Amino acid sequence: MRKPLGIVRVALLVASFLSSQVAAELVQLDQQDDAITKAFYLINETNTTVNSTANGDFDQNGTLTSYFLGKVSDWWKFVDYRGTKVSVIDMHLHTGTWDDLPQSFQDDLLEQIPFPFNFPILAEPFVNILLSAYGIAAQLVCSRIQKGVLFAVYAPETTGLAENEFVQDQINSLPNKFYGLASLPVNDWEKNEADALDLLRQFLVLPEFIGVKMAHPHMKINFNDATFYSIYGVAAEIGKPVYIHTGLAFTEGSLTNKEASHPDFTEEFIQLYPDVTFIVGHYGNKAIFDGLADPFDASFRLATTYSNVYLEASALGSEPNDPDGSLLTGVYQKAKELGLIERMLYGSDGPQFPGYVQSYLERTLDAMERADYTVEEAELVLDKNFKYLFKVW
Repeated sequence: MRKPLGIVRVALLVASFLSSQVAAELVQLDQQDDAITKAFYLINETNTTVNSTANGDFDQNGTLTSYFLGKVSDWWKFVDYRGTKVSVIDMHLHTGTWDDLPQSFQDDLLEQIPFPFNFPILAEPFVNILLSAYGIAAQLVCSRIQKGVLFAVYAPETTGLAENEFVQDQINSLPNKFYGLASLPVNDWEKNEADALDLLRQFLVLPEFIGVKMAHPHMKINFNDATFYSIYGVAAEIGKPVYIHTGLAFTEGSLTNKEASHPDFTEEFIQLYPDVTFIVGHYGNKAIFDGLADPFDASFRLATTYSNVYLEASALGSEPNDPDGSLLTGVYQKAKELGLIERMLYGSDGPQFPGYVQSYLERTLDAMERADYTVEEAELVLDKNFKYLFKVW
């Protein structure tokens, strides 16, 4: 059963809707009822429950009107691509709380949060809503994205903490909306390796967690440090894929050396663990070093050489990184030329700031259109490849 939201929490969440065209439409539905709560009800209930309430009026529990259901229940499930409804799964989303972010990361967020919520006294509750399961789910609904994947993160000095147990709680608050990727702490590895691996196992065997997330530069470890290869052994043991953050890290304190950034340095463990599927995230964006291949070319080489490599283009197509969209378009064109569409996954690296999840999907659809993807090819990238890889059909 849904829980009522406080006035302040609702007001803050409304701000996360400001960049979406959905906001005005929701508010106009019924001035006497809380439009945001209606949206949450739609998110939180199964289709069977929602459809059974389509009787033309609110029932005694305040469920949705048939007008709202008729206008939104199908509309929110799909994006339009070349006149066809296409399902989308965003496999790269970050949850957390303000208190679990380091000061440097909080400062970066303040520059992206809309006025007046960028004042420190308001930023904390605003970010807590934005990064909560309900806040992210609301953004997915606005973006017509059916499901998302929440990442656990253990990088307290750089990007913050979202521990496995916290991510599990967020998933369980909206179990029909999210999957999770588990992670583990790597500090004092020589001393703590066994305990950290046991922690990973504990969560990786749960149905909520469908894979492992590793962010080497943020966790301050190198790709080719064999000391940490036992992590991939646990993934092999349990039979779940591993997401690898590649590319130059811009967060304060993160590693920026080639061994923690360039995709070439992942090759050793990709070879050593052929039964583990590795997702090369971000295509090594901006990891340009003398004597090494272009990071995009390196990512494509790994995928063409090894059948256990998938690719994911989150963040690199964002407006600051790719103003005219040519970078993201080029990635999709190259993947098509190389016959790698069946190993492409969609992720945004959201939510980042209100409106980002929606805008990144729109930029991706534009890139696919420019790269002349058919509807069937778009469906593979946006939905079907994910379901096949993670066995969530």
